[in-house]
Amino acid sequence: MITILQRCVFFLPLLVMTGCDSSDAAKQVTVTSQVSVTEQKATELKPKNNLVSIQGWLKPGSPDLEFVEVPVNVALEEFNSSGEAKIVATTTTKASYETGFLARYVLEYNTNQLDEDAKYFVRVEAKRGESVLWRNNIFFSGLSNPYQDSTINIVVK
Repeated sequence: MITILQRCVFFLPLLVMTGCDSSDAAKQVTVTSQVSVTEQKATELKPKNNLVSIQGWLKPGSPDLEFVEVPVNVALEEFNSSGEAKIVATTTTKASYETGFLARYVLEYNTNQLDEDAKYFVRVEAKRGESVLWRNNIFFSGLSNPYQDSTINIVVK
C-alpha cells in the first residue's frame, strides 16, 4: 500500500520536469473594465424603478402599553440634506391576540421615489383621536440600504 507521502514524492519530479512557473499564471490576468470596483458596487446597490419592501414586527416595550387592537400607522420617511421630511410609503396595522400580541407590517415602494443623498427611517405611531399613545424612536429604525428588501423589527414605548 502506497502512502500519501510516497505519492507526493513520486509526482514532485514530474511537476519540476513540466516547467510550470507561477509567473506564467500571473501573466494571464488582465483588467478589462475601466470602472473601479467601488464604483461598480455603488451602482449595483442602487437600481432604479424596482419595487422594494420593508417588513417586520412591532413589539411593545412594556407590558402595560396599550397595544393590542390599537391601529398603528407605519411610515417610511425620507429626510433630505436640507432637513425636509417626506413620507415615501405608509400602511396601517394592529396587533391582535391571534398574532401573539405583535403587529406585522409591510411597506412597499418604488426605488425611483428615492433621493440618493437622503436618510430613511421607519416611523411607528399609535393615536387615539388626536393624542399619541406611543411611538418609536426613529433613530433606532434607520434603513441602511433603501434600494433592497429589508426586515426591521421595532420595539415601541
